[in-house]
Amino acid sequence: MINRDVIDHQKNVMLAIEKRAGIKIFDKDPYVKFLPFFLAPPELEWSAARHCDPQSKSRITIVAYGRDPISYQGWLSFAELAIYSILHCTGIEGWGLDLFVSDPPVNCLDLPVTELFGESIFPRITMLEFLGVTVRQVTDLSAPGGGYGSYDYKTSHVVRVDADAGLLPGVMEAPCFNFSCKLGYSDLNFRHTGRSALDQFEKERMFLWPTELRRSVEQWVELVIDAADVILNLRVEKAVFLARMQKIPWMSDGLSYMTGEMAQISTLLRNQLVESMLVPHGDEEAVKLALVCLLGIEPEVCKVAVLEHWEYGSDTPDASVVNFRNSRSLGALARRFLDHDASVEQRFGYLRTFCNDVRHRAAAGRRP
Repeated sequence: MINRDVIDHQKNVMLAIEKRAGIKIFDKDPYVKFLPFFLAPPELEWSAARHCDPQSKSRITIVAYGRDPISYQGWLSFAELAIYSILHCTGIEGWGLDLFVSDPPVNCLDLPVTELFGESIFPRITMLEFLGVTVRQVTDLSAPGGGYGSYDYKTSHVVRVDADAGLLPGVMEAPCFNFSCKLGYSDLNFRHTGRSALDQFEKERMFLWPTELRRSVEQWVELVIDAADVILNLRVEKAVFLARMQKIPWMSDGLSYMTGEMAQISTLLRNQLVESMLVPHGDEEAVKLALVCLLGIEPEVCKVAVLEHWEYGSDTPDASVVNFRNSRSLGALARRFLDHDASVEQRFGYLRTFCNDVRHRAAAGRRP
């Protein structure tokens, strides 16, 4: 149930922030994603959480950062939810779990962050560490792949989980990957679009970039090859690179992995591509595309279902990942809510429902 007093109070806080800013905020990405934390925060009951292994060579990584106090706390809240779901997975005892967080931004505008979100994750860091989670605060962390540089050849595999994703309890035991390749990806985008990496890059991805970074595909490929020659001492023919782009699907990053060695190479390549203005800061999927096409890697596709939030329900198999990146679908609902349309209020309880479902599924499947 959603509490009426909470609803009204939080709505007034959000409207006051928008009025002060002089612009609409809470129907825009990423802020619209955080409304469930304001209105019906998930109830995280940790007594049945499993321990992970901080010494394991197989790692799971989650990254949380924000450019302002609200987005920072929002991504931390999502990261805690992701960790909660992961620590209810069967088989997590053999994995290490790393949470990389950026330094908190200065709240120079005195935004009511605690009023919106409640208590920060930081008082619970000790509890997470007791469960085996490694928490690392990283200066200047500002990209989803910002944690890859912490791994090397000694790390067997690094599984990246988006902060705004949740795992149902059977994902790790399924397993989610065979880990037979140097790199693996989710087919979430390809399942919806059916596009090759070349088609997706040319017809959509590059149009999301700042204007000054947009080029023809062939020109972009030529410049990426030149950059790789400098940083990796690697030269690939343009026709070969383009053929590889056409052969593979667009590789979604919501649940993906690299070997420790690939994580190091990816970090070098990303830094070079960003510095050369060939990818925007934070587009890890474009970096991964360049990496695969340069090295001729045959990537492995995820073995479990990676679903959008609206595809998830009580009949979803236990070996599934749910992605809560639904900012586009939420935007109109958020504005209706802020315009005092009470009919949409119940639509914001889905994170609480998901966490309850994780707990119940884990309890049903737990072995004596």
